[in-house]
Amino acid sequence: QGRSFLPLLDDQAGDYLERPSALTESRKWKAVRSRDYRYVLYPNGNETLYDLKNDPAEYHSATDDPAYAAILSDLRKELGRRAIETQRKLPNPWSY
Repeated sequence: QGRSFLPLLDDQAGDYLERPSALTESRKWKAVRSRDYRYVLYPNGNETLYDLKNDPAEYHSATDDPAYAAILSDLRKELGRRAIETQRKLPNPWSY
């Protein structure tokens, strides 16, 4: 499920480009990406958080780093919001 590009073609973009995140998914994960971070939730409940400014190749998850706790919380909420918005089922309820 997506959004029409027609407003962009008619120069009526408005807030079209102002979305805070992009939702991506596969059979093995669902992810939400903001400008600076990517949060991934797997069906087994595992999570990864990548700081795209400091780790653009996504080698090191910042999920357990306390410095990223607020960002992790925000992106968890954003993934839930986007899943509801697009009527997508999340893999599993989070364990917290």
